[in-house]
Amino acid sequence: GETMKKIPMLLFVFLCLSFQVFATDKIGTIKNWGKIEVELKSYFFKDNEAGAVFLLRNTTDNEDKISSFLQLQVTNDEGDKAEIGFGTEGIKCDGAIPPFGVLKCVVAVVFPVSSKEATYRIGSGAEVKAVYFRIKNE
Repeated sequence: GETMKKIPMLLFVFLCLSFQVFATDKIGTIKNWGKIEVELKSYFFKDNEAGAVFLLRNTTDNEDKISSFLQLQVTNDEGDKAEIGFGTEGIKCDGAIPPFGVLKCVVAVVFPVSSKEATYRIGSGAEVKAVYFRIKNE
């Protein structure tokens, strides 16, 4: 009866929601990390390297800060976590984000193996929920 008519619609909604969760992000995608807008500007994959450029826009009149060591993590589709330490080559994502200003965040990392995709986490999730960008090597 009536319940059987609703099942296809519920299944459709579930599949759409699932797709949203697992969809990959494209250039121009903007996500909100607290009061900071994070925009994916570009990305690359080459052998076992992966990289992305983000613009961090401060939407307030208070200075904010980012620390790549504390607030950045990159993993690949195999679950490998890229090494990010103080002064890691290829990482330029540290410092102040001026009031109503922008900071360019460059993240180039090396994985143990060639990767089909990389997930970038920006934020530690302690005070403000972190944002995730999932990028596929296409």
